Amino acid sequence: LLLLLLLSLPCLCLAQTQACAGTGDLQTLNYPSVRTGVSSFSALQGYCANVGYGTGVKDLTSCFDEAFAKKPPFHYDLSQVGGCTEEGDCNTCTGCIRPLKLHVQSLAISRLSYDSRARRILVEVSSQVYWSDTRLFGTLVSDISAVWKPSMRVTMVLVNDTARPKDLSEEKTVSLEADSTRQEYAAPVWTQNKDGETFSFRVKSSKVTCLATNMGSGAGCNMQDDTKCGVTQRLKQTTTFPIRGAHYERFPFDTHRFRMEIQFSDPYKAIPNSEYPRWSLEPPILVDFREGSPPPEGDLWTNPDGTIQEVHASFKKSLERLSVAGFKDSFLVKKSADDGGKFVITVSIARMPDKFAIRYALPIFLMTLVTTCATWMNSNALLHPRNFVCILSLLTGVTLANGSSSSTPGVSSQLTWYNAFFILSMITSFIGLCQNFAIVIIKTLNTKEGPQIADGIDRVWRLSWPLLYLSLLFLTTLVLLSDWHQAGSAIFGLVFIFAVFVWAAYLARKEMRAHAEWRAKKEQEAKEEEMKEKEPLVTKSAPSEIVVTEKVPQHTPVYAGHTR
Repeated sequence: LLLLLLLSLPCLCLAQTQACAGTGDLQTLNYPSVRTGVSSFSALQGYCANVGYGTGVKDLTSCFDEAFAKKPPFHYDLSQVGGCTEEGDCNTCTGCIRPLKLHVQSLAISRLSYDSRARRILVEVSSQVYWSDTRLFGTLVSDISAVWKPSMRVTMVLVNDTARPKDLSEEKTVSLEADSTRQEYAAPVWTQNKDGETFSFRVKSSKVTCLATNMGSGAGCNMQDDTKCGVTQRLKQTTTFPIRGAHYERFPFDTHRFRMEIQFSDPYKAIPNSEYPRWSLEPPILVDFREGSPPPEGDLWTNPDGTIQEVHASFKKSLERLSVAGFKDSFLVKKSADDGGKFVITVSIARMPDKFAIRYALPIFLMTLVTTCATWMNSNALLHPRNFVCILSLLTGVTLANGSSSSTPGVSSQLTWYNAFFILSMITSFIGLCQNFAIVIIKTLNTKEGPQIADGIDRVWRLSWPLLYLSLLFLTTLVLLSDWHQAGSAIFGLVFIFAVFVWAAYLARKEMRAHAEWRAKKEQEAKEEEMKEKEPLVTKSAPSEIVVTEKVPQHTPVYAGHTR
């Protein structure tokens, strides 16, 4: 009974309109019925009969749901409607159907995130869209879930996402398919404040309304104006796109670019209609983004390349407030007339490596440098502290690697700069530990020359190993991060490494000469010492010399008076 009452309301309201208006004061706005579709609810029964429904309450309810909730409220050009009878039933519609016009009163990108670990892009768009629907006239519908409504369509493509974008001769794109979409019919929309001058975002719900019109001052009768029946949809749509085809070789210095399109479309794909081919419209919906409206509704957005794009003030405000966490971002906005009108936003993001470098990369780098410089400690007195530094460096690297796993991209097939840096640092620290063990072995096996050889190895190591570590790190950075040609970068880096090896060979040769001189000196000293030790032994074993001395007669002086 309620449904039948609702169906009879248009006739009652029309009769009331004719009764309240004086002669010649009012032209009725009751659209004529079009037999091939629904133009107003006064033609609902005729439409249901044409599409095969009965006249019972159950059939009418089913027809009501299909006609009202699943068919868009087409706009009719009455000048193209023909074959109309006196009762207002028309059977000719040659080009009388016009696309539905949507008026965007607020559009904002509320949230945008790029999660390289989970490999997904999340975008949240809020909008307020209004469209008129004359079929609401005479009904008590107020729930937006009971009416036809367009869907917001957000698409995403990666642009030039390669290890070396500058090597591309043409644009390369990878389309991303949305894996989840959540819609809420309450959203933050651009609303004028009470002062009448400023605007701000406020959360509001969708509504279905028909405005009331005073039909005559003398009659004092009010009724709904069927031309101003419409729907205000406040929609917050959250869409998630899984990332595929992205490159993270430059992590944590990687940059990415993706392009998203925001448009409104018919979710039920009612047009083109195979059952009524003459209804086919392309596009079925025309979107008025009101970007060309005067301030404060319209505004201008300055793109990174210096171009100016007219946008709605709400859209500009949302872009100014928008930030992609962990990245430096920029937004290039273009308006396209394709598909009834849409906005194309190209987002360029560059990861901010400061936090990651300070928390993870820098400690590993400093600990590795300490390991390479640990050979300045005396190997005789401070060998154990040297081993401790190497072991501490390895443990620190492993701990920081585990801690950074939640921040690194979840792509195991790609070797990132950070991966190469970590592996290189760990190998450097491990070889430093092996060098300490080698010194211990040399001193143990060669007690005479071992200490001298160990000191020589330390001198070569301390002057070449840090340079080799830095050269390998330079080569890795040059190949993975620079925009130079990859082969040229590798050759340039290998030249530095070759120079370090030449330097190390020079130091080793110098130490070998010094060791040879030291050995020769030691051998000479050993011979001299041996001669010194042998000389007293020869003296003792030689026969004693017999010194023969002649007795020289003593001449006694003779004095006078004395006789011998």
